[in-house]
Amino acid sequence: MSYNLRVKGNITTNVGGSTRIYAKGNVEINSNGSINYYAPEYTYGDPEDPPKRVHPDIVSVQFLDENNLVLKQETIAEFGSLQATNILYGKKIKIKIVTKEVADGTKIEFAVKGNSKNESQKFLKIDALKWNLEIQNNTCETDLFSLNILWYNEDYEYYDYNVHKTKIKAEDLNTFTIEGILCFQRFELLNDEDELKPIAYLRNYEELIGLFNTNNSGEKTLIENYENKFINYNPEIFKIASEFSDYLSDTEDLKLNDIKARVKTDAKKLWDVAVKQVQTGNLDDRPLYWARNKMQVSLKRNPLFEKDINFETSTVNKDSQLEKIIQLFEEQSRNYTNIDFSKAAGKKKVLITGFDPFQLNPDPEFNSSLGIDSANIYNPSGIVALFLNNNQESLVKNICIQTCIFPVRYEDFDNECVEKVIKKHIEEVDMIMTTSLNGVNDWFDIEQNAIEYRGGLHDNICIGGQDYKAMKYNEKRFISNTNTDRINTTLPQEKIFGSSNLFSKYIANLVVKYDISTPKNEGSGSNYLSNEVMFRATKIRGLSNKPVGHLHLANLKTLSRIQEVNNVVVEIIKNILK
Repeated sequence: MSYNLRVKGNITTNVGGSTRIYAKGNVEINSNGSINYYAPEYTYGDPEDPPKRVHPDIVSVQFLDENNLVLKQETIAEFGSLQATNILYGKKIKIKIVTKEVADGTKIEFAVKGNSKNESQKFLKIDALKWNLEIQNNTCETDLFSLNILWYNEDYEYYDYNVHKTKIKAEDLNTFTIEGILCFQRFELLNDEDELKPIAYLRNYEELIGLFNTNNSGEKTLIENYENKFINYNPEIFKIASEFSDYLSDTEDLKLNDIKARVKTDAKKLWDVAVKQVQTGNLDDRPLYWARNKMQVSLKRNPLFEKDINFETSTVNKDSQLEKIIQLFEEQSRNYTNIDFSKAAGKKKVLITGFDPFQLNPDPEFNSSLGIDSANIYNPSGIVALFLNNNQESLVKNICIQTCIFPVRYEDFDNECVEKVIKKHIEEVDMIMTTSLNGVNDWFDIEQNAIEYRGGLHDNICIGGQDYKAMKYNEKRFISNTNTDRINTTLPQEKIFGSSNLFSKYIANLVVKYDISTPKNEGSGSNYLSNEVMFRATKIRGLSNKPVGHLHLANLKTLSRIQEVNNVVVEIIKNILK
């Protein structure tokens, strides 16, 4: 066999008589005349300043999409002039190599190599993407394959408050290239612009908050961020979220119905496991909240929904299949559609609603002004809802409680998430009590009235009608409501406090007040979503005297005291229905 050695560089003789050609280290001539081949790092040039590897027999090395279009880096308008390759993770691609003057049947070995700026992703599992093909007519081509969605490097996404978009810099994207050996010489892609920089759905603001946490050095870390930190609190929830993500990223040729079935199963399981967690003593709503966000990101990044996403605004297109699937996920994981009083014969029926954690904005000055620790945000109303759902052991046996948890998002309220739940059950229940956190107050408030007026403090997706100092909310997506109609609670003051003349009482050793304040443009419980959930629920009650109203829960500043909150809620329910 003869070797056509193409070398460029210096020849030196080492101690011992061996001679080395510094042509990227690919050939070593020994003193006995034998030749050793070493895989070269480069084909030519100064080893201290190496250029890209090339090969004299290779004309082009290309990534192609399913339509045989060459994938090159370009400016992608939807991503804010991001220089990347206009293809999504998970989409089918293939590799084509064109050579010149290479004999048919010549073997060529090559593989996909991933480069990541993030140290935690250096382990990219691309070992399977290796080929050993024969060249025919100076061409070889792989079968279609895809890059796993989980290889996308989301840790460098950031939120631009000036334009209210999530962005990522081109240099922070993971880069995939091709390297191989032909006729004993190593090669790579010929041009930087040919390297593959796939793109993915960028998290919306609420989803992105999960990545905001930093380590002690001030660096963001995928291991210690809020999302993974709190999901890891519950091994069962961790398993549900991980297996859901793996299913969406690893299952070949997924169909819409496959995903729908999986969403219905896993989202319901997520709720059930969260209920089990709280009712067995781990009083925390955060694993459920962060897992829901993470799992929905996995859905939105599946290439099956490429046409259902507005990539510029990180929003789901209206009336799309993805919107319907996300709604299904919300219904199951928030228990909207699984509220069931069918086994409550002879018992009083009670519907309790809670909220997600809120004030998740990482601005420390803003949260500090509210007495909120950004790294430790939970919502006792969500925990109460999980604790009381079907939990008869904490109550007298003649009461059946069903619950759900609402999002802290104006747009969900505008889409009548509250009305859809309340209208379905208003006729069959004996009582509805909506609950939320009472700001920084360490007492409970029965709110005497609610107002239709919407104040505009930012929600969990950074939509709002007010700015707070340096924080800019997305006013373009904020739908204001300046109506001043008021509606009163029918939660009976006399049954709760023992007299219609009492406005404060210790219940289960904590202070409960009957709040009758009526500030301008505010209900007794202000004009945020806690006021709005009461207004919407009590409006559906109409002229009926059925007990419907809102309870603001005391902020006891620590999860270790949440059982005290549960005890007060239980006693109030028992007092009303006795």
